[in-house]
Amino acid sequence: VGGGGPPPFCSWCRQDYHYHADCNSVQPLRLQWLEWISRGRGEYHGAYADYDEAAQRHRGLVRDAVARHKELEVDEEWKAGHCRMCPKCFRAIERTEGCNAMICGQNYHGGNKQPGCGHKFDWMTAPVYKAKVDRHQELPALDVERSKLRGAGVRHFFTSCRCCGDGIRGPRFRCLHCEDFDCCIACEASLAKTHAAEHVFQLVFEPENPINEDLPVGTEVEVFGLDGSAAALNGVVAKVLRYLPEPRMYDLDLPFGGGQPLVPVTNVQPAGVDSCHAAQEILELALAQQEARRFHLDLEEGRRVQIVGDHSDTELANVLGSIVRYQPAGSTDYEVSLEKPREWPCPRCTLLNLPAARTCRVCQGAR
Repeated sequence: VGGGGPPPFCSWCRQDYHYHADCNSVQPLRLQWLEWISRGRGEYHGAYADYDEAAQRHRGLVRDAVARHKELEVDEEWKAGHCRMCPKCFRAIERTEGCNAMICGQNYHGGNKQPGCGHKFDWMTAPVYKAKVDRHQELPALDVERSKLRGAGVRHFFTSCRCCGDGIRGPRFRCLHCEDFDCCIACEASLAKTHAAEHVFQLVFEPENPINEDLPVGTEVEVFGLDGSAAALNGVVAKVLRYLPEPRMYDLDLPFGGGQPLVPVTNVQPAGVDSCHAAQEILELALAQQEARRFHLDLEEGRRVQIVGDHSDTELANVLGSIVRYQPAGSTDYEVSLEKPREWPCPRCTLLNLPAARTCRVCQGAR
């Protein structure tokens, strides 16, 4: 870098210094950025409006399907505990009162006629009703073309938008010429007024630090980026049942099966990890335990804490490997457990909570 004062420039290509690309990559990225400004932005937002409408409609259909399935499960469990089956036609029969003499479809002495075969049998010898719930019903389908919208639903961990301060979900815009400047899709249009016009932004559609490999059993994950008939699962939240390292796939506990028992690692991301947890873990790698505990308290009290400084690839790899694996300290004593700060997963919704929290910040479940 030469020039002495700002802005710095690259001594090789004599252009504004580019922190995040080599000289040969700047021009292709510049053309990509200009293409986005001229027409890509409008096309993307138009496609996203259609995608978002379809995705919201799809999520509603999935919620309704799951709710209906839950009602069916409850009804089947009730019948399993209160009903027998007609030995001839196997219709579910409930005995409300009286003796054990039964007639399928009506009271034994007449009246209360219902659909049935009229077979006479003894309640005590009739087979017990067995709950029948299809656990592999298909979920409502999401339009395949709309589900392929690049970057939609992707989370960029360890990164936040410098304009609004929120974590980045969807396409990420990284300035090549600023040491640390990223922007989300919602704020990107404002860059023309708030950022240097000559700066080039790189469009990042996939996470550079994905947290999706070898997740523990029970981790709550979100499915994204599937094509074909499996696209119906995009946006669905499920729990990890097991990890298959050889094909690099997950067996997920999907809503009533979903017809897709295995999902590739690249199409899964944790649903309960946010930027606060990422910042917390990075800080704990760099600071002493006492300072880390103070940081936990600052987070719980709503104070905004910024992480300053660079972190090595090894540190980030350690964070990626441990952020979703942190368990409570091995003690039932609340004060003792604080001596070694550990996030704890809620037993009800599996969300990771800060160590000082006594209840889950989402479902209010007890620790």
